[in-house]
Amino acid sequence: MPLDGILLHKIIEELQPLTNGQINKIQQVSQNDLLFHIKNRKDRYQLLISAHPQYHRIALTKTHYQTIHVPGSFLMLLRKHLENGRIQSIQQADLDRWLTITIDSRDEIGDPVRFDVVVELMGKYANVILVLNGTILDALKRIPLYENSKRLILPNASFIPVEAQDKRNPFTDPSIDPTLPLHNQFSGFSPMLDKEFCYRMNQGETFEEILKDVEASTTLYLSTQKDRQDYHCIALTHLLAPITSFPLMSGLETWFYQHQQKERIRESTGDLAGFLRKHIKKEEGKLSKLQQALHDAQDNHKWQVYGDLLLAYPQNIEKGATAVTLPDFETNDPITIPLDPKLDVRGNAKRCFNLYRKGKNGQIHIQQQIDLTLSQIAYLQGLQEQLTLADLEDANEIREELVRYRFLKPVKKPGKNKQKPEYHYTVFYFHDARILVGKNNTQNDYLTFHLAHKEDWFFHAKDYHGAHVILQCETINEELIRICGNLAACYSQGKDSSSVPINYTQVKNVKKIPGSRIGFVRLGTYQTIYIDPDINQVNQLSE
Repeated sequence: MPLDGILLHKIIEELQPLTNGQINKIQQVSQNDLLFHIKNRKDRYQLLISAHPQYHRIALTKTHYQTIHVPGSFLMLLRKHLENGRIQSIQQADLDRWLTITIDSRDEIGDPVRFDVVVELMGKYANVILVLNGTILDALKRIPLYENSKRLILPNASFIPVEAQDKRNPFTDPSIDPTLPLHNQFSGFSPMLDKEFCYRMNQGETFEEILKDVEASTTLYLSTQKDRQDYHCIALTHLLAPITSFPLMSGLETWFYQHQQKERIRESTGDLAGFLRKHIKKEEGKLSKLQQALHDAQDNHKWQVYGDLLLAYPQNIEKGATAVTLPDFETNDPITIPLDPKLDVRGNAKRCFNLYRKGKNGQIHIQQQIDLTLSQIAYLQGLQEQLTLADLEDANEIREELVRYRFLKPVKKPGKNKQKPEYHYTVFYFHDARILVGKNNTQNDYLTFHLAHKEDWFFHAKDYHGAHVILQCETINEELIRICGNLAACYSQGKDSSSVPINYTQVKNVKKIPGSRIGFVRLGTYQTIYIDPDINQVNQLSE
């Protein structure tokens, strides 16, 4: 669901500690996202402003973002005018979906100047605009006259605010017209929030009581329905779906980061998910044809019988016939044998024996191709699963792996020397133990065969594609085994299952499979435990 004015009202309350803060640095995360680094006394903040058409927002974040290496002209303009400036206010336009950040800075000769950064969070029209004395200096997205005849968003144009809607503020005038939907009466109401208010009022709550819940909330509630999640600052009980709650800013960060990360991965890696789906479908089609060919080849024995019958009953075959019916040697049942009318009896018999030998020899080759295709499908499905858990760096490593095995063509970057690769595996700590988790084949291979010592412990979900988990500790115990087993389960294809079998052994018992791709291993001696995946335990370890 899109961000509405009521939720933006709550977000701006959380942003007030930024007032009087100094802007130390401004970075650009992507084409639509800006990151402000702000210091206020001893506290440091990261303010993310996104003008993404679908994931637009403004929020505090603690996530480490990769930034673009070549800054755009708008970013350079913001740095020129706003770095070292101080935030004087952050104000919402009534309860509309736009706000103004007022910043005091200085010009080239040191005279004080006041800038306005206007943040509009309205779907595909989301934008960030730098304004000085009512004149637009520039915008993240320039909008010429032919796109919007009412509001020209170009340098040196006069800034025209978004036209106010003829609606009432529910916090100052809560009177309800029962003949109209709430989102047509009040500013800041989305249709989703309208439904929640109506549902609660039908359950006996008053409009004023629900507003008090909104006003007092510092929490974001996520409602999960199948593959969809909706969120707001009050629980969306009308959806009758499981609800999880977070502090407001961390909840926004959790929801938006997870959803927008997929978009960033697609933009950066060229839609790896689509490529893998297409290639798996292609291999599955190939497998179906090979299995049919194997079935046909396994029926080759009949051709030997046909050849023997033709040689046994040559007198029954007319010259130029396209078929002949002869009695079976064992059952005496009639068997119809197709003939080539251009060949005589011996020629047709020879043809049948050739088809028999071809089918017999072909079975071996076809079975080899089936095994190879099954291996290919398993490998690609493993990458597909890894991509669901991947961040941007992990996805880039998966793409490099596909380039290495010639599934994709390499992207040539002229002027760059080949550098030693960096591995972005995940590290957890539990007391004195260090736990390493690889989220793709490249990381798995590096952790198991290059970084881990022989006495370290190896964990992996049995019969599932998943992470290699390496435990480095002085003494292993039951608690550590179950923690590492849970990590192996949660970072595997079986993360949504129960009683996931986890094999574990020391690294010295883990060997590469000759001729296989990276990440595929076999174990010597090992033990197995069964784990019910618990993602909350993983989150606690992360914290």
